[in-house]
Amino acid sequence: MIVHLTGIDRNRVVARIAGSYGSAMKSFLVMVAVLFFSLDCASQDGPVRQVPECIAKVPEQSDFIGDWLRQDGTYQLKVLRKSDGALKVQYLNPKSINVESAEFIKDEDDAIVLMVVLRDEGYPGSTYRLRFDSSYRVLVGTYAMPSSQQQHQVYFTKNPLVNLP
Repeated sequence: MIVHLTGIDRNRVVARIAGSYGSAMKSFLVMVAVLFFSLDCASQDGPVRQVPECIAKVPEQSDFIGDWLRQDGTYQLKVLRKSDGALKVQYLNPKSINVESAEFIKDEDDAIVLMVVLRDEGYPGSTYRLRFDSSYRVLVGTYAMPSSQQQHQVYFTKNPLVNLP
């Protein structure tokens, strides 16, 4: 049952409910009445809630663009767009490591994933699979090293020294 109370003095309703029952029941009913009023039950469409843009936002390829630092070392990932729109990715540790390929793909959840394959000395096809987490504004995902068949959970944050507003 949904009750819509419009044009009623809230304090009178709470006082009337509290005066009709025993003390335990009074406390319970007062809490229920306050809850209903705080949820704005008078609105037939339900309460209007403000959702922060970062939570409501679906990640886009442009969210990946920038200079990123991996939080467990000196690893740096630079994701750029060339003038022709092509994706360009650089990887440094701290010197430049050859990026064999980089592309955006869709995963099983239809989310955008940045796939980066490294091919250099000490990086024989090592792979990053990174998603953009809009609530924390970080890149999260896995780093796989085929030589040791290990996979590590990693995350990157924007480099504060490079990505100044």
